[in-house]
Amino acid sequence: MPMRQLRILVQHHRRQGPRPGQQLGMQRPDVQIVGDELHPLGRVKDFLPYVAKIKASGAQAVLTGNWGNDLTLLVRALREVGSDARLYTFYGNALGAP
Repeated sequence: MPMRQLRILVQHHRRQGPRPGQQLGMQRPDVQIVGDELHPLGRVKDFLPYVAKIKASGAQAVLTGNWGNDLTLLVRALREVGSDARLYTFYGNALGAP
């Protein structure tokens, strides 16, 4: 089944310029971006509110640039709510990634 709905969640560290969803939306008009959200780098201790938005959006996949503890907490929250969304990350093979 091809992916049609994608939600983006990335760490915010004074990022300027176009949001990731805007860039991806221009390059992949066949994929609907159902959310594009930034969160503070290293300060979120509970990702359940973010994951609730992911689940409510109906996203088939989540694209994230999270790494370290933020990635670990995001994966735990996704598992906790029983999300079946695929997770795409740039740092999934990094040391300590879940």
